[in-house]
Amino acid sequence: MFFATYWPILRFVAGYWLRFPRMLTALVVARIASSLLDVTVPVASGWLVDAVASDPARHLAPAIEALALFLGLIAGFFVLRNSVGLLINRMTVDAMQALVREAFAKVQRFSADWHANAFAG
Repeated sequence: MFFATYWPILRFVAGYWLRFPRMLTALVVARIASSLLDVTVPVASGWLVDAVASDPARHLAPAIEALALFLGLIAGFFVLRNSVGLLINRMTVDAMQALVREAFAKVQRFSADWHANAFAG
């Protein structure tokens, strides 16, 4: 039921999204990369806790390295996540513009076809 109901909608939307292959590829890559960064943040957090817990007064370098890694992962995650939002908004706007252009052309063609057929004889 679910698949039969939404399959035509998915095909319709995918048809417009596939018109922008570079943007779609960038969107998918950015989303996968942001998910991978999100998954690695707890690991980096654990390394930071271990580095701080192991007498940071004598060995400060591992704690600073772990903190730099943690902050880098967080910054990368937020940059990629915001890029995903911007990319999907841009791609949606481009797809909607194409949809409206095609719909308007089809509606205009209907009246031209009617005039051509009605007054043809």
